[in-house]
Amino acid sequence: MTTPNQKTQLSTWFSHLQERICAALECLEEEVDELAPGRFCRKTWKRKDASAPDGGGGTMALMKGRVFEKAGVNVSTVYGEFPPQFAKEIPGAAEDPRFWASGISLVIHPLNPFVPAVHMNTRHIVTSQCWFGGGVDLTPTFEFEQDTADFHQAFRTACDTHDPTYYPRFKAWCDEYFYLPHRQEPRGIGGIFYDNLTSGDTLEGFKKDFAFTQDVGEAFLTIYPDLVRRHMKKPWTGEEKQKQAETWMPSLCPCPLWRAGRRFTQRFSGGFTLETCIDHSLSLVITFRDAAEQKTQRVNPKYIMKDKKFRCEQILRRPSGHQPTSFAPTWMLRNTNTLSLA
Repeated sequence: MTTPNQKTQLSTWFSHLQERICAALECLEEEVDELAPGRFCRKTWKRKDASAPDGGGGTMALMKGRVFEKAGVNVSTVYGEFPPQFAKEIPGAAEDPRFWASGISLVIHPLNPFVPAVHMNTRHIVTSQCWFGGGVDLTPTFEFEQDTADFHQAFRTACDTHDPTYYPRFKAWCDEYFYLPHRQEPRGIGGIFYDNLTSGDTLEGFKKDFAFTQDVGEAFLTIYPDLVRRHMKKPWTGEEKQKQAETWMPSLCPCPLWRAGRRFTQRFSGGFTLETCIDHSLSLVITFRDAAEQKTQRVNPKYIMKDKKFRCEQILRRPSGHQPTSFAPTWMLRNTNTLSLA
């Protein structure tokens, strides 16, 4: 079982890695001359747990800059008890609902469409069992053969240092885990993904798995800034930026939004639907229907795109009461501009 000293080592490592990644991204911001360089804004948060007054917490670091349209690098160390229903789904929690978890998670979306987006997380979870997990995957808008080879080689090297079976296993797992069935294609060029990694409940087992997880973080810190530097100063056009939006959107929600005339409908319990499509005038049409009412909102993506700062994500929120008609489709745009049917 993970000891208190090991938990301290873990949380310290994840926090230190966060600081180093943020520093590396801010250095890249300094290397571009246009506008002011971006800087990370940090916000600490506390987790509430019904079983105890203290449930841990973490630090969110967010940057909007001239190289990175939006970069979030977050760490957390949380603990408490899983709710009974959720505990049944977590290894080792059905016997004892208490848990401890620490990790780092990041999502980086660059401004330049020739720079790839990336997702990475690593973590350690403790119940009556303990294990490591995590992964990293790259989503380029325009794939470059050398970038793909170098990215995969970086994580092959990190894996092979510890176990020659890791890379083929974890690469295949990533390809399966991040497959987009609505597009019938993987998300980006893949990477690695692993979970439930444990080499035994011993000191040596902990050291082995922790060292591998550290090397995943080190590999990311080496390869991703290098890939960014290769392309961040390249000129780009509005059409190339549009292609970037088309590439990102499938990983945000399963809607083929950026193809004129195509329509996607999501049906939810309670007899209501959310329909999204691009019509032939290139307006985004969002329609919310239930038995009692229908609401429609139009958004012009050309207008959103013209300042080269487009970013949106779909959020369905359920307010208190849990009534079917209380669901609201909301589109969040950069700089917190909000278009809502609520």
